[in-house]
Amino acid sequence: MQHTIRRTIALWTAAVFLLGFGTACGTDPSEQAAQTPTPAAQIISSAAPIEDTVVSAKETETPAADDIIATPTPTSTPEPTDTPAPTPTATPVPNPYVGVWTIEDMPFSLELRDDNTYLITVSDREREGAYTFGTNSVTLTGANGDSVELHYYSKADTLKIDDFKLIRDDLVFFYDISCIPVSFQNENDDVAVTVRGSVVKAEAKNGKQIRSYCFTGAGLTPPEQSRDWFDTDDRGEDLNRVRVFKYDGAYTLWTIDTDGEPLTPIEVTVASGTRYTIGSEGIDFLRKPLRAFLRERDTGTDELNRSMCREVLAAGLYTRAGAVTAGVSLLSALSKYGYSVGRQENGTYQAAQEWGVNPLWGYELSAPEADEDEEEEEAAEEESDLIVTSEFYAGLGSAASIIWAYRQAGLNLCADVYTPITALGEREDVHDNRIDADRAESGDILENDGEYGMVVDRLDQNGDGADDAYLLYEMGKELLTVQILPFKQAQAWTAYSMDAFFDGRGRNVDRIIYWENTFQIPKEELPLYVLETIDSEETQLNFMQLIGKLGF
Repeated sequence: MQHTIRRTIALWTAAVFLLGFGTACGTDPSEQAAQTPTPAAQIISSAAPIEDTVVSAKETETPAADDIIATPTPTSTPEPTDTPAPTPTATPVPNPYVGVWTIEDMPFSLELRDDNTYLITVSDREREGAYTFGTNSVTLTGANGDSVELHYYSKADTLKIDDFKLIRDDLVFFYDISCIPVSFQNENDDVAVTVRGSVVKAEAKNGKQIRSYCFTGAGLTPPEQSRDWFDTDDRGEDLNRVRVFKYDGAYTLWTIDTDGEPLTPIEVTVASGTRYTIGSEGIDFLRKPLRAFLRERDTGTDELNRSMCREVLAAGLYTRAGAVTAGVSLLSALSKYGYSVGRQENGTYQAAQEWGVNPLWGYELSAPEADEDEEEEEAAEEESDLIVTSEFYAGLGSAASIIWAYRQAGLNLCADVYTPITALGEREDVHDNRIDADRAESGDILENDGEYGMVVDRLDQNGDGADDAYLLYEMGKELLTVQILPFKQAQAWTAYSMDAFFDGRGRNVDRIIYWENTFQIPKEELPLYVLETIDSEETQLNFMQLIGKLGF
């Protein structure tokens, strides 16, 4: 019996030793210290009394699970309770965009403030609103709810808005840039209209195209079978766009699409501010060189050329509206001083290098020789010097005045000496561009006994909805002017359509000189000030669209 008890104690001691050794092998030293096995004697003293019963060797080799006394799990040292860390106050992200941002060479500034509001100044106009900023962008939200997103480039320290870079530099000097803004906009379900200067541009919407158009006074309806309808397909422009020079006033524009369906009429207002001095009353011809004349008025020919060029480009290079705008802008610019270009029969505008105004217009010439009869007649009337007329001063001839206007729009109306300017509008046969006296439109040419005039616009003088007169740009007896020519009087003139010239399909293109075989002067041949103004004009258009988005 005692032998059996001693053998059982030895087996339990070995088992406990092996269990403790296996546990120690899978832990690091610190864990071993915490998990030291309980001594076998302690286990024995705490075990239940063992009955004095004979147990076979087989049964005692593997004790029953209920008979095994598990080694107590060592008590773990409690971890210290963490003291809650105080919630840090969020440090506001610094706004990297605060300051004044400007666009180089533009009358524009954007002030971004600390309180997330902004102030935009364009010339002398201001708009305020709120903005939000992110990692690389700023979003401006105007009072009307519209928003514009600016993208930020940290390396360049610039904000980019549309095609413009905004620069943060309070020391940049900005000068005013003259441009021709959109003065009127209107649209309905079928047509959208914009007016810049004196030029109305109408564009069909929703994929439609305009086949023909007609202007009447505001609220008036064109008469049935009206002769004031004109087709768009012979103008050398897109079918879905109409571009027409209009005298200042209120109009209704009527259009018909290519399916013959009338589009919704739309109201149009033209308020260009152009000075129309009808006739020569109160106007004199230049009696000193234009360069000196302008210098006395603190301006110059370069400023005049660039101003006119901006108006022409706003109207459209290579277009009827552009040619008419050139003529009218010259008259408007000089008339504010009470002057115009004088008539000089030998005054030409033919040389390839002649662009813009002639600085010598108004230069005093040698008196032309008078024949004996004229001298005797003058002597009989008055013993005095010859009567001073514009013929004594440098100026333009009748045809040359129209050649000049076309040239400013990039159009080459210069032909050989055997080809009159009206022949450049012929399409296939001689005089096939002759039209009825009341069917000319802007840019067409009227001729009367060697005198030429260019149609500026069609007028409805009696307000019945039908046009009954022309506004005509012409070299009068003494000076260049605009006249009102009723259709009844126009019967004495011959009207020539210049459609074939403007769409480039005139049969006499081979008679053109300087820029051979083309009515359109290549852009690379345009003078530097025109090219510079073209770039400026495109920039201005983008700028006008931009400030429109910003609520101006």
